[in-house]
Amino acid sequence: MAITSVTATIAGQLSTRRDVLTYTTGLSATQAVDTTSTKLDQILIDNTAGTAAVYLRLWDHASPTVGTTIPVFILTAGAGESVEYSFIPAPVMDTALTAQVSQSKGYAVSPTAVTWTVTVTFLTHD
Repeated sequence: MAITSVTATIAGQLSTRRDVLTYTTGLSATQAVDTTSTKLDQILIDNTAGTAAVYLRLWDHASPTVGTTIPVFILTAGAGESVEYSFIPAPVMDTALTAQVSQSKGYAVSPTAVTWTVTVTFLTHD
């Protein structure tokens, strides 16, 4: 898994940061996307390699406890889909932006890891 930061766009949405989080076979742990306060403009979930739906959990928390800390958002992309989510106005993640991708609905204690590559692109600004 890798996270990179650059200024970019998704479908014309301008943001000051672009973070790309790539989940590969077996990864379902939470990952820090931004460790400071940030505003969330847009998310692209690329599950085109997927054979089942995936669920992206987002927390405004630096180190959430899976199954206990309730996510701020749970977004989904169906099998074989690439889905864009835009937020206007941009929600503020005051503490940190932490994410997790799995095959489990809700906020399960033991989420089912993906067995293919899922790429999530976040556009944010300060």
